[in-house]
Amino acid sequence: AGFDVTFTCAEPRAFRRPVSYTINGIHTFKFTAVAEVVPLELELSAEELDFEFKDGCLDRSLSRTLSLTNNGTHPATFKWEHPQDFKGRPAFSVTPITGEVA
Repeated sequence: AGFDVTFTCAEPRAFRRPVSYTINGIHTFKFTAVAEVVPLELELSAEELDFEFKDGCLDRSLSRTLSLTNNGTHPATFKWEHPQDFKGRPAFSVTPITGEVA
């Protein structure tokens, strides 16, 4: 026989608590649940993207690929935003603007 124990926590922290359970209303057992909750962290494939137009290029736009990697064990959501002090039409766009990285 066995049972599943599910741990959920929204904030990074250390967790250590005793858990008691009773079988058939008679036999009581204890174990200690231990967890280290760490923040989700996404890594970028590049720190800087070069959007230089080459000599003679008449294209109106350039695109570059930027990848996000999640080395954690839980999916992480993302959302691209322009800086809060930005005014006017953005010089770039990102697709997709939101998503999840497993």
